[in-house]
Amino acid sequence: DPNQTYIWKPEINNANDMFVWNKATTANDVASLLNGVTLTAGAHYVEFRCREANTRLDAIAISTSDSFEGSDSLAESEEKMLTFDMSEQCGVPATMEIRVSIYGEDEYRFRLPVLKSETPLTVRKLDIYVNNIADPSNTTYHLLNADIPANSTEPMQRGSLIVRSDKGSAVDEFSFAFQDCAATPAP
Repeated sequence: DPNQTYIWKPEINNANDMFVWNKATTANDVASLLNGVTLTAGAHYVEFRCREANTRLDAIAISTSDSFEGSDSLAESEEKMLTFDMSEQCGVPATMEIRVSIYGEDEYRFRLPVLKSETPLTVRKLDIYVNNIADPSNTTYHLLNADIPANSTEPMQRGSLIVRSDKGSAVDEFSFAFQDCAATPAP
């Protein structure tokens, strides 16, 4: 947002071949940041650091094409809401809703999972399966450890999870499993 005062732009420090951070305070500073960084031929090491707690990188695009249009190339499909019956796994009537879109050429983006039940639930670690296979590197929702109030409509997790497609969006099937899902014990 060019109107914000505190936007930080990376700049290569040629003496050390490393990035340093400079505060971007003008619309021109922001525009130069959004146009990307040009790298020379050869191997490069890219490191991402969070300046603020809970900062997450949404996407990065690297291309050798002069005509690459990053925002168009990384476009998502229309988001759809998936609904799954989780009653058997949770031991009480429960439904999970999660948003999904096709992300890039061979990935899905899952976000905002909501578990609905008339019974308060305690859940831990959510795995997403594509054609009955869970990728162990998809750990975003493994940190999930939540008490879900009865009749809640709040997401259990606000972060997104990017999952690789297996056979393509026309045939891939999704399923979900919690490591633990049970009625919350009464106090």
